[in-house]
Amino acid sequence: MKSNRSPETNTGASRFPGLLDQCRDIVLVFANAQLAEMFSHTDTALIDFAEKAENNQVQGRFFEAITEIRNQRPDIEHTMRQQITAAFNKMGNWQGAQFGDGAGPGYEVEELTLVDDDDMDESVAIGNMIQRTEANCYAELYALGQRFAILNRGRKMTADELPAGPHPLVYGFQAALRPVQIDTRVKLVLYALFDKFFLKQLPGLYDELNALLTEAGILPNLKPAVNKAGQAAKAGRQEKKHEKSEQDGKADQPRAVPSRALGEELFDNILDLMKANRQRSGRPVREPKHPVPKEELVSVIHHIEPSVGTLFPESDGSDAALISNIEIDLELLERIKRTLAQDREQIFNEIGEENISGADADTIDLVGMLFEYMLNDPVLPNVAKALISHLHTPYLKVAIIDREMLTNSLHPARELLDLLVEAGGLWVDETDTAYGIFPHMQTVVDRVLKDFIDDITLFGELLAWFRGKVEAQRQSTQLIEKRTQEATKGKEKLQVARTRAQQEMKARTGQWPLPGVVTDFLTRTWVDKLIFILLRNPEGEFSDEWNEALRLADEIAWAFDPNATDASRKAFAHSLPKLRSSIEEGLESLGGVARGNIDALFRLLESPAKPWDTVSSEEKKAAVEPPALAAQHRTPSSRFISGETGQADEEAEKPPTPAENELMGRLRALGTGLWFELIPPDSDTRRRIKLSWLSEKTDLCLFVDRAGVQAAVMPLLDLARAILSDNARIIRQPKQPFIERTLVAIRNFLRHPEKTQKDKEPDDTAAT
Repeated sequence: MKSNRSPETNTGASRFPGLLDQCRDIVLVFANAQLAEMFSHTDTALIDFAEKAENNQVQGRFFEAITEIRNQRPDIEHTMRQQITAAFNKMGNWQGAQFGDGAGPGYEVEELTLVDDDDMDESVAIGNMIQRTEANCYAELYALGQRFAILNRGRKMTADELPAGPHPLVYGFQAALRPVQIDTRVKLVLYALFDKFFLKQLPGLYDELNALLTEAGILPNLKPAVNKAGQAAKAGRQEKKHEKSEQDGKADQPRAVPSRALGEELFDNILDLMKANRQRSGRPVREPKHPVPKEELVSVIHHIEPSVGTLFPESDGSDAALISNIEIDLELLERIKRTLAQDREQIFNEIGEENISGADADTIDLVGMLFEYMLNDPVLPNVAKALISHLHTPYLKVAIIDREMLTNSLHPARELLDLLVEAGGLWVDETDTAYGIFPHMQTVVDRVLKDFIDDITLFGELLAWFRGKVEAQRQSTQLIEKRTQEATKGKEKLQVARTRAQQEMKARTGQWPLPGVVTDFLTRTWVDKLIFILLRNPEGEFSDEWNEALRLADEIAWAFDPNATDASRKAFAHSLPKLRSSIEEGLESLGGVARGNIDALFRLLESPAKPWDTVSSEEKKAAVEPPALAAQHRTPSSRFISGETGQADEEAEKPPTPAENELMGRLRALGTGLWFELIPPDSDTRRRIKLSWLSEKTDLCLFVDRAGVQAAVMPLLDLARAILSDNARIIRQPKQPFIERTLVAIRNFLRHPEKTQKDKEPDDTAAT
């Protein structure tokens, strides 16, 4: 294959013509073979997951994905080849460019900001795959990087620049999957298959590439590299795990050990990135000759806790007025950010940054980033952010005393902070902080500020107490929400029955003008009878009782047919006693309230004059619905307008547009449990409410507030239109605990600080 690179961009490889092209071709052949192997196992894997799915909806997504992936497989393989070719073509012409820059697919750098659950799951999977592959292929990648540097005009490449390295391969596969319309869980299965059938086979590929370059005379005597840092870290983690098992007397800890090991790996990765960033920025990385003891550092931190007045000048300083009676706005949150940064700066000034070890300095910075991330959380109400921000300094002490707070997901202080953020996002209402979980959150914060000096056992006590309050709040909210759902379902059932009955009677009263007494009886009294049948009879409108009620209504309406013959009228007169008996029997279930209506109706029917003659000229001239429309009212109304009155919408409605129909379909697929922020037009008031129930019959949406109380009821079409007009938006509730997802975001942020800072929006509080 002939290279299309210009001589200028290939000068670094002029002594080894064609080598880079040969390497590229080897990688392309490898990719074709391994992708084919991966796809040969995809159907089986997805079918297995579908059979284990928790419900039919999830199962259906896996089966749909099988067809989608089969159809998209050629495009996935083509895009993957493009990604590999692009990585090699940029060789020798990097000049600081990132893989994926310019036209064509590439991977994006994440900012230190909130991401939704699906993006977080994908980010974690990608990060773990890259880290494992780099660790498993350390020696091979080191040798390949050294040899590729010769072809790259002597310039060493970073991990994400190295062609055929884990970064461009994994992110290339992510780019190839981006156009494929599949559920995130399906995508995670594909990543697992890619890891097994592609990434785990890379050592053989790297050996082949290194052999080719060695035979060409590129660093033939290169000494093999050993990942000493990785081995030391692994040995240290194993030693800690063994010590912990001996202390607890438990050899098997299925929850604590894996979470701690994963946390250690993530934490160490973050520290390495922070150290590398300090080196690039020119900050000193050296360890102090006389590091300050941790006890002294903790003491300094303890004595610089910010006063309440610093953050809340409106407060009188009392615990009860800590948050109350103040307006939590973006200006306050910015003031909190500045205060937290000043606290950390004061620590460095008090002790001297040169006297603080690099690990402690990084820990202080990392805790600060955790709390800044919390202040950017779009789910957490601002009043909860302001309250939790008071824990910044105590948590600096915790992290210095016990680093496991940042590495072990089961650490009590970590679990407490996770639970505070989760509970605040679910059950704090800024309009009424005296209700819900907020007072209990205040108690926790108050206890930590007052009682915590250096005894971490306090957090375990507070965690157990607060868990009890959260569980009580959860049960109370679920009970109220269930009752709200039942009440709304009952209202909907009544409204659907009323609409159905009214449609039937409207069809019968619209055939010809009827006396007012008759119209009133059919559209009021007999409508109630039909509603009663629909609500109480299990067979509803398929029952004999329903059909008999409609037959009796037909007889009453027929009595005023202007085309009826004298003979038929005489026969009708003889049947009146039986008709009256049937109607009275039918109304027994409604009580005696309709007695007067029946008497008036039959006095009219028993009149010696022809019934038609009793109709006034005005009634005869009335414009009514023709009988042909009666057949169109055989199905329940698809439109039900909410509100306490429970009245049906009589106004003509615009049909949904294709975009509205598509969005309604997506909302139905997402199901209930989603949180929305409603932004009414011409108003700054924002309401956060949860979609609690979606009717399959009428597309009616029930929304509840954080307490489980009904907050709004609207048709699905109205919700879709609100979203499309930017008057509503979905708020994703995170699946991962707060600290875990924050550490992942921090790691992604630190990997590319220059590009992230360049691309960052001025408003750091904006969330993705």
